[in-house]
Amino acid sequence: MSFIVLGIAIYLSVCQRKAEKGIKERCTAITSGRIDHTERSGFFNGIKLRRRGFRISCWPSFTFTFHTIYRYHAKDKDYHGIDARMPIACLKVGNPGDSVKIFYNPRDGREFYCPNEDKNVKYGWWILAGLIVLAIAVVRGVLYFYSRRYALR
Repeated sequence: MSFIVLGIAIYLSVCQRKAEKGIKERCTAITSGRIDHTERSGFFNGIKLRRRGFRISCWPSFTFTFHTIYRYHAKDKDYHGIDARMPIACLKVGNPGDSVKIFYNPRDGREFYCPNEDKNVKYGWWILAGLIVLAIAVVRGVLYFYSRRYALR
């Protein structure tokens, strides 16, 4: 199972590098911006039903968001948004109010990237894959000890 997750992480890393190269080619104009805020939150989406044949199981569903929101001025307009290269900001890139350099697309001012996010782009998928592997290991460990406990009775 860990090899599958590792394979997915490698695939996502390769895809991310291709997308990052395209964004860097399009976003050539430079402006200064500010870190507006960092959004880190989790939401409970409710209970999801899952059906396999005649078995129905219920699972809680959660959504976690980790974003650094930037504000900048380009093409006579004010914009705000997240870095276009990586939807997850696992590592801190600065404090709210810090000044940052923004590279934006001259044709579409909404598309931008911030060089401060490079470490998130470089390590983000690996951190996410590591957390998934850790979660799988914990669940497997709990299930192993749970099955051994009831198998001995």
